[in-house]
Amino acid sequence: MIKLIALDMDGTLLDSRSQISQFNMDTIKKAQLKGLRVAICTGRFPENIKIMLDDIGLQCDIIALNGATVDTNGKRIHQAFLPIDIGKEVFEMLEKHDAKYVMFQDHRIITRKEDTIYHAEKLYGERLKAEYGVSFERGYEAAKKAVSGGVSKFFVFDSPENTAVLNEMYGYVKTVENVDVTRSGPHNFEVMPKNTGKGVGIQKLAEFYNIPMSETMAVGDHENDITMIRAAGLGVAMGNAIDLIKKEADVITDTNDQDGVAKAILHYAMGEEAL
Repeated sequence: MIKLIALDMDGTLLDSRSQISQFNMDTIKKAQLKGLRVAICTGRFPENIKIMLDDIGLQCDIIALNGATVDTNGKRIHQAFLPIDIGKEVFEMLEKHDAKYVMFQDHRIITRKEDTIYHAEKLYGERLKAEYGVSFERGYEAAKKAVSGGVSKFFVFDSPENTAVLNEMYGYVKTVENVDVTRSGPHNFEVMPKNTGKGVGIQKLAEFYNIPMSETMAVGDHENDITMIRAAGLGVAMGNAIDLIKKEADVITDTNDQDGVAKAILHYAMGEEAL
């Protein structure tokens, strides 16, 4: 019996227009009314998820920054940071390659390039500052200061035409000891503390609620979902997932544009047939 469901956001709960369908929302609420815990499990930062959920009237547990933070009922039950020396090593490597990147600290987002605005700041910047206590900074000095402690994740990205350069950096950073490196798309990679991942996030949440991992379900589509697909009692790949996820998953649901999340919850967690 499934008691805890972990849902990836981009490419999974969100459709190709970055929206959550009414069917998905209604099904999540239906599952919650039946007593199931539903967590959003994403690479995004916690307040980014909170503001999105608040705007559509959903209340879910939040596993953010690929498992580096876990929040339930407004309480933080887990948080991981890169060791200062490791963070500095990653920082210096990225600077050497003139990389575009964003650093995530507690309630603080640092964008390295002065002319770049992180997408969450574009959409919610003023509200995140006023209502959720998030500060946004940018530039070399801000990044250099931040790397002195309290960094949970580096998000490195570039445009499609620079994929080869990004892949080269990805290879270099993967040689750094005591970090986990993953990807949530073809044009980015993410650097987190060692032994951090969505799978760890689910385990922390399951432990908090005394739910056996055999009674958890995880739904995802990309490389950064692999640890939770493996860790959960039932790993569900989206129909639009990359081949790696489909191979690792126990079952495959429909795509993110065809309410694959709702169909998976109804069929595998609630024993109902999706319409």
